[in-house]
Amino acid sequence: MKTPTLLTFVLAGLLLTGCNEPLKRPNVLFIAVDDLRPELGCYGNEVVKSPNLDKLASEGSLFTNHYVQVPTCGASRYSLLTGMRPTDRHHLSNQVIATELADRPEGSIPETFIHHLRRNGYYTVGIGKISHSADGLVYGYTEQPSNKKEASS
Repeated sequence: MKTPTLLTFVLAGLLLTGCNEPLKRPNVLFIAVDDLRPELGCYGNEVVKSPNLDKLASEGSLFTNHYVQVPTCGASRYSLLTGMRPTDRHHLSNQVIATELADRPEGSIPETFIHHLRRNGYYTVGIGKISHSADGLVYGYTEQPSNKKEASS
């Protein structure tokens, strides 16, 4: 009878001591690269010299398989960023990010995982053309919706 009571107090003490500590969120670094393929040292390539990316890969998660919802790059990125499967014909277009995300206030649906992280206390930075816009701009540098539209391809 004493062991279960003692165990209960020990577990309660452990739980309560953790309540005063600040929430420790992991750092998130998401890198998407066009046409890189697994041609890095961390994937076993002995010719390519990529010490910084190899070190980063050794300290995080290295993905060896990637599957896409759509065979076009812009639509696939939209699906990746929003977590949404294509449900309409325009979701198959390379312009889907510009038509579905640009010119809408942040927080409207659909939102990207980047916006979700920001709304939950993360500091986020997006650089590059993951949006499939020529300059990577869907939301401007002041985080207001962009009025730039992607040129049709």
